[in-house]
Amino acid sequence: MAVREIGGIRVLDRVGLPAVLDAMIGRLLGLPGADPSIIARVTLGPKRVGTLHGRCRYPRPAKGNKPGAELRQQGYIITAAVRADRRAYPLGLPHWGALRAPRTKQGWRSGPVLYGFRRMEDAAGFVVAHELAHIALRQKWIAVKNTEAVTNALAVHWCADVGLNVDVRPAERGRRLVPAATVLGLERSRQLWLW
Repeated sequence: MAVREIGGIRVLDRVGLPAVLDAMIGRLLGLPGADPSIIARVTLGPKRVGTLHGRCRYPRPAKGNKPGAELRQQGYIITAAVRADRRAYPLGLPHWGALRAPRTKQGWRSGPVLYGFRRMEDAAGFVVAHELAHIALRQKWIAVKNTEAVTNALAVHWCADVGLNVDVRPAERGRRLVPAATVLGLERSRQLWLW
């Protein structure tokens, strides 16, 4: 297990993918207003069954504060696990994604999507980016609603930016996917998305 710091964030790497963690945390810290001090820890570990799993725990008062003392805040805790057996790949994961829906206000709706990973690095990048995206959206570093479809679109976008390949296919027959840039409004001014 390698314990180190990336941009002021404590990182535990139990599967040996430092380049993936560097790339994804670098994408998060590259956002305007990003503050690494609110993140307590990012952990990437092995998963024995299934493809991947992630969890983002939001800040809460730390335990053990003395009565009358000011409550300390515990930062975000990211826990990500990825199938560590390279022979198991390629693997897929059904999850929520953005499907075209021209009659809706935003032009898309959440729906079932299949995400495909050819290598362990692709799966690890996706799950870490997904959980970091929850922080970026919750903190309004990217001013779009914090939903599973949006975090997945952002994760796919970040993976593509650093050379990781995540295949995305609609699970429903005849549906077309919406590109991540459309979902995230990356082509529009940031000011248009503030709420």
